[in-house]
Amino acid sequence: MPADPLRPRRPDPHFAAEAAAAHAAGLDVALVDHDALAAGRDPDRTCPTSPTCRPPWVTALAAAA
Repeated sequence: MPADPLRPRRPDPHFAAEAAAAHAAGLDVALVDHDALAAGRDPDRTCPTSPTCRPPWVTALAAAA
């Protein structure tokens, strides 16, 4: 889920409802620094809230950039 650019440990306000629904369903939500990922920065650093949040799609996006 995209992180809030001003509060990186919270979901982007545009995705707050989705994050709340995921939590309510018992799912874990990882926050991604979308701007860093889109800028081609190190994918390991785009997800500061969880050391295990680099799913395959993050790797694929980084490789495509």
